[in-house]
Amino acid sequence: MAKTENTDFRILVRWFWYAVVAAPLSLILLLLLTWAGLFGSLPSTEEIANPKSYLATQIITSDGRQLGTFFTENRVHSDYGELPEHLVQALIATEDERFLNHGGIDFRALARAVVKLGRDGGGSTITQQLAKQMFHEPARGFKRLFQKPKEWIISMQLESRYSKEELIAMYFNQFDFLYQGVGIYNASNVYFGKMPAELHAEESALLVGMCKSPWLFNPAREGREEASLNRRNTVLSQMENSGFITEEEADSLKALPIKIDFTPGGHDKGLAPYLREHIRQYMKEWVKAHRKPDGSEYNLYTDGLKIYTTIDSRVQRAAEEAVEQHMTQLQKAFFRQIKGRAAGPFYFDQGNSVAGANQIIGKAMRQTPRWQSLRDAGMGEAAALAEFKKPLDMKVFAWGGDRDTLMSPWDSIKYMKSIYQVGLLSVEP
Repeated sequence: MAKTENTDFRILVRWFWYAVVAAPLSLILLLLLTWAGLFGSLPSTEEIANPKSYLATQIITSDGRQLGTFFTENRVHSDYGELPEHLVQALIATEDERFLNHGGIDFRALARAVVKLGRDGGGSTITQQLAKQMFHEPARGFKRLFQKPKEWIISMQLESRYSKEELIAMYFNQFDFLYQGVGIYNASNVYFGKMPAELHAEESALLVGMCKSPWLFNPAREGREEASLNRRNTVLSQMENSGFITEEEADSLKALPIKIDFTPGGHDKGLAPYLREHIRQYMKEWVKAHRKPDGSEYNLYTDGLKIYTTIDSRVQRAAEEAVEQHMTQLQKAFFRQIKGRAAGPFYFDQGNSVAGANQIIGKAMRQTPRWQSLRDAGMGEAAALAEFKKPLDMKVFAWGGDRDTLMSPWDSIKYMKSIYQVGLLSVEP
């Protein structure tokens, strides 16, 4: 009996050592096969040395603020030196606590993820996450297994070519925080109306918290405020655990409510949209007349140009706020004045005012894409007009903020013709 038990024990010891030796050998074999291209092509050395990122063109005010951007991807580059220390600390503490000490793969974290099946977090390092963002399409299920070794290879190549500071900057420049907030520069502007260097510790923690899922933990999404707050506080706890902040600092920061200054990016969002559209038209001609040093043509949307204007963002903001405040009241007064008038906002010296109003609206209607699509679908004039007069859920402009309403496209034209227009002149800016 004792001999049988002794034999069984030897077998267990033998298989244990087989596993100990086989695991690293299998990993090495997997990496070699991946390097050889068995699981699909890898980025070239040139691509890794010079990763391509589309950079947005910035419109910059006289006081050094970003007025807007023209972009394919709304991305503006930030150097490592422009990132506040607590932002970097929040990322390392939350996503990769041994980032400064590994070469792209954290084998301790990887083993923990395998043993615990990811319940205590995945094994992906910051460098691996960067590799996935830069060089891979999203993959799920079985395909994800083959993507992992590719990320390991790319991560090791990135680590061999770039410093830790450069990798951190690349990660923040690459990440999409949604609402046209691609990269930390635009995310800081979109969610807080600030430059990255101006972020407070709790704001940095919130943005880093979004890196887990910018959709689920987005403070600008209705109904996600509590989830965003909890995620931010988790990041602050991780910063405390890593020794970046004290327990007292963590507690005081967790007690702060989330305050955002949300301005989603876009060509028609933010300050001075009409000026920015004028600049866009001007720049279309400018890029035709000017060439890059290599002789190729500039691309307004991907080449990261900087356009400097004489606009002072503080004066512009004050002007737009004053217009919004006063026009809201004036518009209400005008709506009261025309309430119940069959001709709406239109006045005629003579003739049938209702017929005249309908003629104006009808002319505008026939210039809309909706009308064209109805006619292209084969609808006759009368049927298309009847369709145009059916109420729909829509969002319409209003001084004081856009509003959701139920309105027919026909009535929406009359409504928009009732909106006051305004201009403002700064005599001594």
